[in-house]
Amino acid sequence: MLKVKFNKNMPADFKIVNGNRDVKGYTFNILCYRHLNNTRCSYCYNKKFCYLYPNALPCWKRHLNATLKDDFVKKFFTKLKRKKKFKDKYLRVHSEGEIYSIEYFLKLCEIARLMPDWHFATYTKEKIPLRLLHKKPKNLIINWSHPKLESGNIDHIKCPRGYDNIVIVHETMNTCLKMKDKSKKCIRDCKACYKAGNKQIVIKKH
Repeated sequence: MLKVKFNKNMPADFKIVNGNRDVKGYTFNILCYRHLNNTRCSYCYNKKFCYLYPNALPCWKRHLNATLKDDFVKKFFTKLKRKKKFKDKYLRVHSEGEIYSIEYFLKLCEIARLMPDWHFATYTKEKIPLRLLHKKPKNLIINWSHPKLESGNIDHIKCPRGYDNIVIVHETMNTCLKMKDKSKKCIRDCKACYKAGNKQIVIKKH
């Protein structure tokens, strides 16, 4: 993990958005810290999204800056509590972004504890200490994002200890309901990423 410093010369506001055409639930995104030190993953969705939608980059920088403030948990709780668009209380932490520090991970845990009737899920390539993963609230699902783009047999790839599931991006294989059927939507029709089970979730490269 990288030590991310608060930028006093940058705004520190953020929004929790009402999903998109594929995700029928709320999402919160930040700039992946690997953009800051230019160590992006071999296949980077964050980079791809910023290329397709240039306005996202300054927005996510502000979001990242906001997570560093002491009042982030309080503000996040207040903003999310006001959300009423969807009946199901599900939030995807980071369609784009990363758990960049232990401090940030603990803030996400605190938010989940404050809102036990909500379901949170995120994806990470970061190695979070097992002792902390064992103490996280059950309504915060941490999915291990397999760091390598796969193309062959994946039966041997197991979910690391402490994480709830493993998500694998594959050249040809897919178990994601939304990608099998374009009429299906995340959260509304499939909540696989929001349920623990040490299972493989396979997503075809897109």
